[in-house]
Amino acid sequence: MTVVFRNYIRARFMKSSWLIKNATVLDRNSVFNGQSLDIHIHQGIITNIGIDLEVSAKVKVIDEPELFVTPGWMDLRSTAPDPGNEVVESISSLQESARLGGYAALLYMPTGDSADNASVLRYIQTKTLHAGVKLYTAATYSEGRKGKQVSEMFDMQKEGAIAFSDFDHLASNEMLSRVMEYGLDFNARIFLMPLEPFAGGQIHEGKMAVSTGLKGMPVWQETIAIQRIITLAKYYNTSVHIELISCSESVDAIRAAKKAGIQITCGVSPLHLMFTDENLTSFDTNLKLSPPLRSQEDLRALLKGLRDGTIDVIVSDHRPVDVEHKQCEFDMADFGAITLQHAFLTALNACTSTLTTQDLIEKFSFRPYQILGLQPPVIAKNSAAQFSCFSTSGETSVTLKNLASRSRNSPLVGKTLKGRVFPLID
Repeated sequence: MTVVFRNYIRARFMKSSWLIKNATVLDRNSVFNGQSLDIHIHQGIITNIGIDLEVSAKVKVIDEPELFVTPGWMDLRSTAPDPGNEVVESISSLQESARLGGYAALLYMPTGDSADNASVLRYIQTKTLHAGVKLYTAATYSEGRKGKQVSEMFDMQKEGAIAFSDFDHLASNEMLSRVMEYGLDFNARIFLMPLEPFAGGQIHEGKMAVSTGLKGMPVWQETIAIQRIITLAKYYNTSVHIELISCSESVDAIRAAKKAGIQITCGVSPLHLMFTDENLTSFDTNLKLSPPLRSQEDLRALLKGLRDGTIDVIVSDHRPVDVEHKQCEFDMADFGAITLQHAFLTALNACTSTLTTQDLIEKFSFRPYQILGLQPPVIAKNSAAQFSCFSTSGETSVTLKNLASRSRNSPLVGKTLKGRVFPLID
């Protein structure tokens, strides 16, 4: 038995025993869906589900009001510069953020040495075998994320790549057409970030850009990209996932495309559901995001899109940035925020009056797996304990001290979120 495999066995099975008391099961694929039950977990396996379970005194007990268990959450957009610049964020620190955030799985999008070859994929897979949070890997669809030459997508899928993304780059129409046509041969899952080049933009082009004197980023950066993605997806009759949207025009375009039968799915970040450009009066560089925070009208459109199913998933868009490139003048700061550890609670707080708890779980549990062609975990006796546990009561204070990320660029520091997440991996 290799060292790597031995470490995996230890991490997978040498876990504590847990007893979760009076938790409501939110799993439409489970016979226990909607019931309030006790769940006993031993060495990573659900050994019993019932009422008033009795177990040994050695178990760890979670007994909280308004407690829920759901199929393990999956994030479809997390990144770290590993390999390449692990001091900013490593795969292990990313997984720790995910563990504390209640996630069971991530789609990892490396942005250091681009994952455009099999050796990088093997490196990532070796790094992740020891951890309790499952990492699926996205490879680049162009060599070096340069948008010039199609990468060896077929070979990398055989090596374990489950999707293809150039992360924050969007290639030309000619390049995207080649990627889509090539990907049809082996059912490649293509993830695209809808962002046209626009030099110097800092925040949403609107009243706040005028009042702050910062150069605005127009919505056409996103909407033109959305339209050409939709047009190409229709032409090649292929499915495409749009990674992030931020404005009402994008919601409208995707809603219309879905009604027309075009195979499009899309995501939104929790920060775009909680904040708008009006929160930038303090020039907090941790709220400098790409796509940028938009207007109140756009936020309302995003919430409506979540409610009617136009927006399929809520993704963390976890993007670590070092202090040097964040604690500086706003126009000099890099884009991005770390969100993975508090992504679910952020969405829970932002969507309280818009989505039911069950609908919110669709965006975190069921749809992400479906988009990747995977079966979500099922809460059942004798199955692996791949589920998430949270309470809608209580509070979680976000402090620098409790951040697991190696980076500090969280706009939530100093804030208190309603609800608590209970990690089941230790």
